[in-house]
Amino acid sequence: MEQGQFIELLSDLVKIGEAQDNRLTKEEISRYFADLDLAEEQMELLYQYLAANKILVEGAVMPARQEESEGMAARLEPEAERYLEQYLEDLALIEPLSESESSALTEAMAAGNEAAKQRVIESGLKRICDLATEYAGRGVHIGDLIQEGNMALLEAADRFTKGDFWLFSLPLAREAMLEAIEEQSGQDAIGEKIAVRANRLMDISAELAKELEREPTAAELAERLHMTEEEVRDIMKISLDVISVADSGLGAGEEEGHHHHHHEDGCGHEHE
Repeated sequence: MEQGQFIELLSDLVKIGEAQDNRLTKEEISRYFADLDLAEEQMELLYQYLAANKILVEGAVMPARQEESEGMAARLEPEAERYLEQYLEDLALIEPLSESESSALTEAMAAGNEAAKQRVIESGLKRICDLATEYAGRGVHIGDLIQEGNMALLEAADRFTKGDFWLFSLPLAREAMLEAIEEQSGQDAIGEKIAVRANRLMDISAELAKELEREPTAAELAERLHMTEEEVRDIMKISLDVISVADSGLGAGEEEGHHHHHHEDGCGHEHE
């Protein structure tokens, strides 16, 4: 093949990757260049070319740039970083699948073979972990992101009937992670809004108490704040609940050991 033709093929491959959310799998690339019989070293150069064009090659081990490694460290809290290290150690014990094995097993899985399904799922855990690290530091624990992705992988395996399993499953996993981040962002925004209202309520309450020389009623607070009495009572209740928790000593970590939250990643690994 002439150089011009090869460059044209590369350009077309980049366009395919861009159409797939800037992602390609090793299997897709191998099939695309099946007629050329490229050596492993040539394939590695090809992966680097795609990476330079902002196309992520799933399953390819790329030498991490120092700034990327530092960025990942900055995005993860120490506990989350320890969790990820342990999880990756566990995943390293899983034997990876060759392209032919993956193809045969996904076909068997589609035909209803449970053993094949479990092996395919197992082989996909590292892919899910790689996806999760892309979304680290956005308000959701890395373990929760992995859990969301693994659950989407399990669901995809149940629904899969034909075609490329990874093209089918990985977008579902990505979507599940993004939904978790969006949901958490919404909860944070609601919490901030309530906190602002509670602070405003306390300020106005103190102001009215000084004016009236007594504690203001809910109706008086509602009038001053341009709220309904029900809204005022709801904010007062939330404020009292927060104060109650703080006064109990739990907020200071007095009974911290009894109130850790444990999460599983969907495949038996826990984090706090």
